[in-house]
Amino acid sequence: MWLKKRRTNALMLPLAEVVGGTVSDGRIAGAYGGYGVQARPDSGYPIKYTTSVEGGVRPAEVNMLQVTLAGVTGRQAWHCQSSAGAVHDLASRFTAGRLLERFEPGMFKFEGVDTLNDAFEQMGTKLARQLGMPLSANADPALQERLIAAGLFGELDALRWGGHPYLPKVQFLPGARELTEEVYFNSPAFARVARRADESARAAGFADYRSMIAANAREAEAQDPGRLVVEVEASGDRVPSSERFRELLDHAVRIAEINAQVNAPEAP
Repeated sequence: MWLKKRRTNALMLPLAEVVGGTVSDGRIAGAYGGYGVQARPDSGYPIKYTTSVEGGVRPAEVNMLQVTLAGVTGRQAWHCQSSAGAVHDLASRFTAGRLLERFEPGMFKFEGVDTLNDAFEQMGTKLARQLGMPLSANADPALQERLIAAGLFGELDALRWGGHPYLPKVQFLPGARELTEEVYFNSPAFARVARRADESARAAGFADYRSMIAANAREAEAQDPGRLVVEVEASGDRVPSSERFRELLDHAVRIAEINAQVNAPEAP
């Protein structure tokens, strides 16, 4: 195992130079375009599946490269990825090779692609709302339209680095501060406890419960900032050239800027 990690570290070193970073355990950490950057090779199937549905056989694994930008601002969580027709999907279960390049690429969609993941998200959203937290795991129709109009699909289309039907994919996760200010403070859950908790907050040196939670959220933001995660198909070695890596970063930064523009937090 250590030999495999050592080889991966060596392959990733030229990419680390692009972000002025370091490599450890096959992962890059650095900065690019004003964002913190992490990158790592991976392999697997780009959507969730159950082996019972697949007849007990795991789908063919595909090599991927995952890049995460930290410090991305935005209000709503969302994700989007390439989709597949029935035959393209079936072929991808048996091979991740050149055969897949013969198929017409599918449309990009915000939902209805990773249906098992969608079901889990819907369960989580329902539970959160029952607890008084109006969380949403994906973009509402208005945000979807704004992301598309601002050029999201064009950026993703440029990242079709292979023939796999479910790549590329992108996900945005708001940071702790956005979740607190945009979701929790506007929720019935906050309204239920705020008045009762004000006295305890004042005893701790804060003006009220809202001020205390806001201060905690600002501290948490350092550890849990807004993140944009982009996954693309990679080569056999799972590591692109430095030039290709820079191209991926440029597209990721543009997607982060699109998100900041059309998914901005509401003005107080």
